[in-house]
Amino acid sequence: MTRILTMSRLQFIALSRCCFKRLTCICLGIYSVSFFCLFPLLFKNMRYSLYYRNPFPNSFREMDYHMRQNELRVASASKFWTSHRHNISLNFAKKQMRVGVDIDIMIVTTSRHSLLTKGENPKFFTQILWQFFHILNDPETKALPWKISLSICNVDSKHHEEAENFSSLVQYFHRYSEEPNAVSQLNIKEKEKQDYAFCLEESLKSKPKYTLLVEDDAFPHPQLLQILYHLLQIRRSVVTSRNHISDVLFYKLYHPERLLGFWSIEPERIPELISFAALFGTCSTLLVSYLLPKMTKAGFCVVWFLMVVYFTLTAIAVSRQHLNELRYVSKSLFTIGPTPSCCTPGMLFVADKAPHWLNYMKNHTCRLNYGKDIMLDDYRHKFNIKGLIVQPNLFVHIGFYSSLNKNLLKPSLMYYPPWFKVY
Repeated sequence: MTRILTMSRLQFIALSRCCFKRLTCICLGIYSVSFFCLFPLLFKNMRYSLYYRNPFPNSFREMDYHMRQNELRVASASKFWTSHRHNISLNFAKKQMRVGVDIDIMIVTTSRHSLLTKGENPKFFTQILWQFFHILNDPETKALPWKISLSICNVDSKHHEEAENFSSLVQYFHRYSEEPNAVSQLNIKEKEKQDYAFCLEESLKSKPKYTLLVEDDAFPHPQLLQILYHLLQIRRSVVTSRNHISDVLFYKLYHPERLLGFWSIEPERIPELISFAALFGTCSTLLVSYLLPKMTKAGFCVVWFLMVVYFTLTAIAVSRQHLNELRYVSKSLFTIGPTPSCCTPGMLFVADKAPHWLNYMKNHTCRLNYGKDIMLDDYRHKFNIKGLIVQPNLFVHIGFYSSLNKNLLKPSLMYYPPWFKVY
């Protein structure tokens, strides 16, 4: 009897080892095919993937591509304004009362003539206003119970013809009626902060619930307002319980893609990676156990571990940026979480909280390496005020020329998400 039991145990051990080796070989085969054959083909065009292959031979050709895309967008926008300028119906036109709106959209604009762009105007503002026209006249936007107004805030101390051309069409504010001598004495960071404060103050005069400050090279998502309504109204109870919304000053609607990866000082990034791997690893293991009902408990644990490792490596290979883009499928998949530092192309301020921040800006000075975004971080930490970020991004940064540094950006910083039209 003892001998029979011993034989059975040996057979069980031998069978387990055989199954283990078989599972290991299958998993290694899946790993090899995925990471060395399949993924290099699937992800070679994804900018932030480990498998990305830049199709441009050098940075000059890449920048030419982005400038050409800009020219084509400008051509489409200019054609639209030329054809429809005199017969369009704007719900946000200048004659409309702005007081008591739910959201006041303020586009902060300045001219960008430069020798680096051959003296030509890249006309970012024309494109942004064109996109906002389509957004605000979309039937889904009109169906929202929000009152929305749109304004232009010209902060150029010199002549800004591009913005002035639309002054009769949209509510228009100009900070400088004539070029002041004091402007030339300000450092560029301080001037930017003062301009930003001016535009925020003008917007708050309309007594909105929210103020959306948009820099003139931030191209909005076609469903920008529908997504914001869904997050701030329909899902308000969920967002409130998670983020203590009463302490929130702003919602950041854009953050540079290069800073959105898993490897970051932001505390939620690594837990996101682990959660993704655990979820898909568990689902895959359950599928395998369903297809192989005779799998042992030890085999199940081995498969689960290998699957979790597989999806961890897959997530890293694809990148957090591109995984997040899957959320564009539905507005229900967008998330709100703690904001990282840096950058203000698209900022939705809560009007009740904004006056204190406005006063803080007026009483503090920016300097080299201390811009308004760093000042905003200091303000949040000093007064224990929260800032949240909506992900994925609801804006695309189309500006390849910096009005602050007076130079062209590196083309590697330019990125177009899947929803953005490429000509």
